[in-house]
Amino acid sequence: MGKKYRNKVLTEQIKKDLKSLLYQIAEEKGFSIEHFEIGMDDMCICLCPSRQSCR
Repeated sequence: MGKKYRNKVLTEQIKKDLKSLLYQIAEEKGFSIEHFEIGMDDMCICLCPSRQSCR
């Protein structure tokens, strides 16, 4: 099996737009984003079902 190569698809502008859009959707749907991290080709997000902290 060969190596898996990934293209860097999440440019700085796409990251900025994606983060803004996800925070907007979370606000509209009543979720809070506790953790949000975007890498060069992936992202990690932790949502809570209400605007209160999950902790």
